[in-house]
Amino acid sequence: MKCVNTMHGEWILWDLSPDRLSARTFNQTNSQIEPKQLIQGYRMSKNQLTRRMSQLSPAMRAAVIRAAEVVGDETDILTRKRALAIVRSVPKAERGGLTQAAAVDLLLQTGKEIASIRLQRRRLRKLDASKDFKTRTAEAQEAGERRRLACRLAAPLEQRLKQAREEAVKNAAKRVMNWGAPAGTEWRIRLSATDDVDYKLTTWRDYTVYHGRYQGWAAKGDKHAITVRPDWKTRVTQAGCKGGLLKARMLLNVEPVSACTQGTWALYRAVYAERGRGYQVHIKRGIFIRFGRYDSTDCSTKLREGEDFTKAYKMLDRFVRGKVKKVATPGPSNLAQEDFMPEEDWEALSEFS
Repeated sequence: MKCVNTMHGEWILWDLSPDRLSARTFNQTNSQIEPKQLIQGYRMSKNQLTRRMSQLSPAMRAAVIRAAEVVGDETDILTRKRALAIVRSVPKAERGGLTQAAAVDLLLQTGKEIASIRLQRRRLRKLDASKDFKTRTAEAQEAGERRRLACRLAAPLEQRLKQAREEAVKNAAKRVMNWGAPAGTEWRIRLSATDDVDYKLTTWRDYTVYHGRYQGWAAKGDKHAITVRPDWKTRVTQAGCKGGLLKARMLLNVEPVSACTQGTWALYRAVYAERGRGYQVHIKRGIFIRFGRYDSTDCSTKLREGEDFTKAYKMLDRFVRGKVKKVATPGPSNLAQEDFMPEEDWEALSEFS
């Protein structure tokens, strides 16, 4: 602690501890200040630094700025000898009542504070500038995406719709079948107006893929030829299978056979593709059952192999009796709820019993 008398009859109390340098001005008539108010144990803020600089004379403020510039220069170091030279360049009458030792300590502490604030500001500016920085690879990818998007938007609407349908079928097939052979993968999606759906997976050999030590070896490639209806996406969605997949099986077509008038269940004839060993595909036919509305959260589906509608009828019978209910007509002997099924739904199910 050092007390310095200013020219205006006031005292400046400087805390010259290693971790903090602070100043408080007070009159001689009111010099009772608590020690806790003088010692600052936390890092100086910009407002505190501004108040400290406002208490100095113009010549000392200029000296502090010179010291901060020396600290901010990475090729130079502000030593006590350097700070003493800066203080001696300031006339004694313009130091604001500070002694030479107090002025040197002021320059060392305040100069470092200003330099650290400036350094933090420069780092923040660099960080803000680097947020929008992108590598050449990222820029090339974005440029390619913009070109592809421009090509899609420039295409006619019918062609864009066809591409969207083919892309939906290809994404479903990628999640089920093996693809990505070393020689490459070819996709051929054909939209047929008939129910003749199919999935063919063939392979070929390419002897020009490998080089060097493995030159002449055969590389296998795969080709997928898929035939579906144009409204394939709509059909599988209304059947309760949005992506066209059900337990590692891809639905190629679903043909409605019977459905509840209230939409709580539906029965379909289904053609689906299963992944075989390696690059093989098995086409099978079965019965697809939907329990619940296709757009509800409690919708569940089941796919059975074969076309035996007897078991499907029994499953639907149990589902309808357990889920669909009707309030009976109030009467003297019957005031409770009864399990029921609409007559038209019973007639629809009776066809398969």
